[in-house]
Amino acid sequence: MAVEYIAWALKQKVGNATAKGVLVVLANYADEDGFTFVSQKVMAAATELNIRSIQRALKTLSDNGFITKEPRYRVDGSRTTDGIKLHVTNCRMAERQSDEGDATDPTKNDDTESGQLTVNNRQSNNKKNKTKKVTLPDWIDPEDWKDFEELRKKKKKPLTDRARKLAIGELQKIHDSGLSVKTAIERTILNGWLSFYPPHGTSKSAGSDQPLNPQQSKHRQESMELLGL
Repeated sequence: MAVEYIAWALKQKVGNATAKGVLVVLANYADEDGFTFVSQKVMAAATELNIRSIQRALKTLSDNGFITKEPRYRVDGSRTTDGIKLHVTNCRMAERQSDEGDATDPTKNDDTESGQLTVNNRQSNNKKNKTKKVTLPDWIDPEDWKDFEELRKKKKKPLTDRARKLAIGELQKIHDSGLSVKTAIERTILNGWLSFYPPHGTSKSAGSDQPLNPQQSKHRQESMELLGL
């Protein structure tokens, strides 16, 4: 969670370099709720500032709505390290509105419910962006396909969803021609190709019964690479 808070802190427009550095330190020590009990001594060591500068920076951050300080006391009534709460939700809303072209003041209190909705939407979008698991026909060996995917990754040409469909389409042509799909995949892996070709250079797809000569194979390979497939 600290990584997310640090990224947030780095994006903020604090208007003061010293206060910005202190905000990043606070973010580094924040727990999952954006709360930290880091002492001024630790902040001073991390930023190479003196205690007085740390205190001024904390006041700047508090006055501008980036943090809230919560005093804490020991059982005997003596003062201990303050708790500090980062106002991450408020500033997330400010960033979103700024991206939309709205003038935003980070000191304003945004609606908490809306801020939570922004976080939920981002988590939902992350789930949608995950690659869907491809469904292979029963005539493709899953292990062979896995090896092909690994080959594409090593070639720095990982398969997109569309590339997967096209690759399976090439194998479908080979399968429909009565040729060995397994042999086609193994030849591709052995030769480091990015796509599939009928075994022994024979092609019965696209209405052609002519053998695929080496030059034609080379041109087809180059075309596939240009398309990023």
